[in-house]
Amino acid sequence: MPNNRYRLKPDEEQLLQDYRRHKQNGNAKAIVTNKYNTSGIHIVSGCHHVPAHNKKLFNGLLNLCDDLRKDIVGFHLIGDFLDMASISRHSSGMKGNTTLTKEYKAGNDALDMIDSVLEDDVHKTYIWGNHEDWYNQYMSKIDNAKLGKGVIKSPTEALALHSRNYDVYEDWKEDKVTIGRHLDLMHGIYCNIHSAKKHIDTFRHSVMFAHTHRVQTFIEGNVGGFNIGTMCDLDSKAFSYASRAMKSKWNNGFAIVHIDDNGRYYVTQILAFEDTFYYNGKRY
Repeated sequence: MPNNRYRLKPDEEQLLQDYRRHKQNGNAKAIVTNKYNTSGIHIVSGCHHVPAHNKKLFNGLLNLCDDLRKDIVGFHLIGDFLDMASISRHSSGMKGNTTLTKEYKAGNDALDMIDSVLEDDVHKTYIWGNHEDWYNQYMSKIDNAKLGKGVIKSPTEALALHSRNYDVYEDWKEDKVTIGRHLDLMHGIYCNIHSAKKHIDTFRHSVMFAHTHRVQTFIEGNVGGFNIGTMCDLDSKAFSYASRAMKSKWNNGFAIVHIDDNGRYYVTQILAFEDTFYYNGKRY
């Protein structure tokens, strides 16, 4: 007799095993997967540093999403969407130019604009970066910790990310999401000159990240490292802590990733110059 039993794919088998362990440990809640396998267009961007983001470039990204909205299946923010300058260690003990309230309002305004150009069924992810993690560092200080949980809202709470249907990942050093079968999205760890190669040498998997604010690609066989740049305003005073030499290596950009029906990825890195970029023959 032929065996017509459906055989699980490796990813499905792993998810099943994870679920069984999850249930055995007495967990009642559904397990959350960090894999996004839907074929179509995924938009990936990072290091917006709102409110110090590049407004013209951001508007270009919104217009692009509006043009592609019927084909976009995933929208992924991979860290440092907020700048969090008001509680940054760089401004500790100094009179600031902004407040956390203003930063959260600007973040919500930006997310409102993003939500307005995406269909309701788009998979949306928000990975914290090291700047969002400044909230944890700030609250770990003894005097601030005395305030108790919830007095000062975290980025996840203040931006109402769960209500906006974002899957949120708050451990910027460890968390990643996978789109298709092969491409991991993370904030990024390494800031060396050849950071794209360093990431794939370490993880032995295709990786896309934004942490360094630089644009870089390194391909080795079937594995690729993609450093997709920053969406910030390179001339903003928010980055006065960075030297001119450091900022001269930064580039504005983001990525468009096509996932096919087999889970393979096809990356288009978008480079922006003077707040402008091209895609599919159109200037944004």
